Amino acid sequence: MLARQLSLTDGLATPRYRRPAGAAAAQAPAPPLSRAASLAAAVTITATAVGPKDARRAAQRASRKLPLIAFVAGALLLLLVLLGSSRWRLGAASDQQPAWPGGEGSVRRHRKLDQPPPQPAVVQGMSLDVAPIVQQQAEEQGAQQAEEQGAQQAQQVEEQGVHQAQQAEQQGAQQDEQAAGTAGDGSSAGEGAAAATAAATAAATTAVAAEEWAEGGVDDSIWKEGVPSPYQAALQRCMELEPTLACLKEAAQQKRYRGQFLFPHFFIVGWQKCATTSLFHNLKDHPGIVIPVEKEPEYFSDDCGYDPAACPPDSQREYIQETLFLPRVLRNGLYRAMFEGSTHYGREGAKLAHGLRQTFPWLKLVASLREPISRFLSMLGHNVDKDNYNCLVKHDLFDCLLKELPLNNYTSPVATWLDAFPPQQLKLVQYESLTSPEREAENLRAVKSFLGLNPDEPRSQLPQSNTRAARLGQEPEGWKLLRWQYERLVEVVRPDAASIASLVQQHGWGDGAQWLANWEAVWQANLDGCGPGPEGECLIS
Repeated sequence: MLARQLSLTDGLATPRYRRPAGAAAAQAPAPPLSRAASLAAAVTITATAVGPKDARRAAQRASRKLPLIAFVAGALLLLLVLLGSSRWRLGAASDQQPAWPGGEGSVRRHRKLDQPPPQPAVVQGMSLDVAPIVQQQAEEQGAQQAEEQGAQQAQQVEEQGVHQAQQAEQQGAQQDEQAAGTAGDGSSAGEGAAAATAAATAAATTAVAAEEWAEGGVDDSIWKEGVPSPYQAALQRCMELEPTLACLKEAAQQKRYRGQFLFPHFFIVGWQKCATTSLFHNLKDHPGIVIPVEKEPEYFSDDCGYDPAACPPDSQREYIQETLFLPRVLRNGLYRAMFEGSTHYGREGAKLAHGLRQTFPWLKLVASLREPISRFLSMLGHNVDKDNYNCLVKHDLFDCLLKELPLNNYTSPVATWLDAFPPQQLKLVQYESLTSPEREAENLRAVKSFLGLNPDEPRSQLPQSNTRAARLGQEPEGWKLLRWQYERLVEVVRPDAASIASLVQQHGWGDGAQWLANWEAVWQANLDGCGPGPEGECLIS
């Protein structure tokens, strides 16, 4: 039985094996069985060993389990298909659900079914969905209101500037018409009016800039012994980093100790041949002043073209450190003032005044004015002695004076300085009163008090400086004119003299009537020295 089973099984798995004949048959090994044949043989042997009945029972049990296994496998396959379909439907539904408040972008599946969905939060009666819109509308409305207010303020400033320009233009035109009518030269009227218009147009801009800048001022509560004031520390930083005019202005917004001066403190702005050199030497010797390196650096005229905004950075450093001596001023703790005395500044007020106001809003200005004819003749002699160009190259003396005096009036530039600076920062001094032995000390005291210096130091007399007699080594002979010519020139300058006297009275710089009387006395003294009659010869000093 066993031999038959093996033969049948082996035949199914492998090709029939033929044994070799003869002696080789006895020595040949048995053919190898395949793995399937071996397994079948083992099963057959086992089945044969346990008997036919047991084999039939095992086959019956296996046949009954096969449908059950197939059923279970089918059920599992169906369950897997159902689960996959439900998950796909849940994913599609989640894509259609609105985002959960808070921005997660997915449905919170753990929420109880009977719990109502959360409502948007409410802030001051409006939901968060509406609040951004309302806030945006409020911001737009606030921006529109701010823009309207700024436009109204700009319009008011512009109207104020136009009004000032119209007033200055009318005043300049009237003065130039008077001077031109007297002198018979109409060309000066248009130039004077144009200068007045240009100066007044810048007045509104300068006023706004001055209001935006605020001086730090004196604060006694911050004083600490041995500690620099905030203003002093700011100037020190300017010197160490980059000394510029803008840095000086910014530093002046810091608090300072009592007795400390702003830097620079004041300028002598004019006029030429009006004892400004003598005044400079008197003030530089004051113990409350740091001695300047030179009287007339003419920085804003020569280096900047009368426009402080155009000053080159390198020249600013040199002007601050080497001309105004900021390091020396800081070594004195700012308790000694610094100044300069460039006399070209005064006459060019139309070009310089507003720019200088924006650069040094705190600056005090001193100007000395002399009787116009005498001043111009003295300046003419100065140019002749130095071989400088002058009007005598093309005209005789009378025609030269007749042409130049209206152009060199005081009223137009002084009005421009008054447009740029408040009157309390400007001090006009009359040359005739300043050089008078009877009133010299009084005028010097007034100037020093105006500058915040001790009025009793260093002395009450002016030194004689830069006089033509000193240059020539003798008293000059004087300028020859005829009586009628000098009288005509007096009529040319009289309106300007009256206007200046009015400003002196108006701003409290002195007695306007006395001011005009002093110049009237000069005119009369010169006329008294003339020969008789209109053709009488005069020597004007």
